This record gives sequence, structure tokens and C-alpha cells, in this order.
Amino acid sequence: MQSKSRLWCWLCIIVGGLGVVICLIAIAFVWNVRQRLDQTVEKTFDRAEAALLRVENRAGLTNQRIGGVRQSLDNLDHRVQQWVADRQDIAPEEAADIDEIERNIRAGLAQIQAWVGFMRSSMELVEQLFEMLDSTSAFVQDDSRTVGDLIASLRAGQQEIETAAVLFAEVQQGLIEIRQQSDREESAKKINTLTSRIASSLLKLAGLGKRFETGVGSLREQSSAWSARIRSQLLLIAAASTLLLFWMAAGQVGLLILGRRGLTS
Repeated sequence: MQSKSRLWCWLCIIVGGLGVVICLIAIAFVWNVRQRLDQTVEKTFDRAEAALLRVENRAGLTNQRIGGVRQSLDNLDHRVQQWVADRQDIAPEEAADIDEIERNIRAGLAQIQAWVGFMRSSMELVEQLFEMLDSTSAFVQDDSRTVGDLIASLRAGQQEIETAAVLFAEVQQGLIEIRQQSDREESAKKINTLTSRIASSLLKLAGLGKRFETGVGSLREQSSAWSARIRSQLLLIAAASTLLLFWMAAGQVGLLILGRRGLTS
């Protein structure tokens, strides 16, 4: 009977000791996982915020560039209409000015198109970074459509700038016809119609650009809040798990003490 009692005491000591060790290992594992997740969240949101900041800055530059192209377009149309109305051969210096305006508009449209493409690829990267964090779904899911809406506005803007580029190619053809003395009045009317359509596309693009810039700024601020919220939740989960494991370890320590008392009694 005494040997069975001692065997039971040793069993309590072994099980209690193993339980304490397992609980301590589990606590270390919980905090290690929490640290890794915290670093992943921090790095991911840092990359997203850096991308959003670049996009926000580029959006501001794009909006300024759109305004400059619209002014150059109005200037070009005014020069052409005035020159055709005077029914005189264009002076060499006037021709050089028109050529310069034409080059500026062409370069401006190409630059805007490139910047819109850059912003779209950057926003798609941000969307992918958010999707990488499955743990963010509780916080970002309701607002994730914000990124989708911004990407949709960029797609619409890309269509507008592509339309403007195609129309400007027709404007250039009209300028060639005028220089070749081929039906100047008809070519001037064509150019006036085309520049009006381009101006309309650029006006839509400017509206999309302003809303996009505001949306990106808002998303960047929300991103910082999401990051802090997720990291605080990870800390809370780790702390709660640690308390639970300490409670379990306390039970194992009690079992260990019970077995030791049985041996010493």
C-alpha cells in the first residue's frame, strides 16, 4: 500500500514538472509568435504607408500637370483660330511658338499617362499588402473597398488620358494640314472641336485626381490607425494566453507540491 502511495506521489511530481515545463515553453512560443506577427504587421503597413505617400505626392504633381496642359491646350487653340482668321501665312516665330506648345502638350499628356500608370500599380501593391495580412480582416474588411474605389478611379482616369492622347494625335494631324495650306478653316474647326473634347477629358481627369488625392490621404491616416489597432490586439491576445498558461502552470505546481509532500510525509 505504501509503495503504491509513493508511486502515485512520484507520478504527481513527474506530471507536474512536465506540465510546468510545457507551460513555460508555450508562454515563450506565444510571445515569439506575437513578436513575429507584430514585426510583419509593422513592416507591411510601413510599406503600404510609404507607397501611399509616394502616390499622394505624385497625385498632387499630376493635378498640377493637368492644369498646365489645359492652359497650353487653350493657348494652342487660340493661336490657331486667330492665325486662320487673319488669313495670313504664319510667321516663322509664330510657327516656332506653336511647335513648342504642341511639344509641351504632347510631353505633358505622356507624363500624366505615365504617372497615372505608376499610381495604379502602386495602389494595386497596397491592396496586395493589405490582403497579405489575414489578421487585418476584422479591421480592414469594411474599409478595404476604399482601396478598390481608388483603383477604380485610376482606371477611369487612365481611360480619360488615353482618350485625350488619341484626340491630340488628331489635333497634330490638323496642324499638319494647316501648315500644308489644306483647307485651313475646316482644319481649324476640327482642331477647335478636338481641343474642346480633350479639355473635357482633362476636366474629368482633374476631378478624379482631386478626389483620388483626398482619398489617398485619408487612407494613409487610416492605415496608421489600423496598424496600431492590430498590434494592440496581438499584444492583448498574447497577454491573455500568457495568463491562461500561468493559471495552468499554477495547477501543475500544485500537483508537484502535492507529490513532494506525499514523499516527505
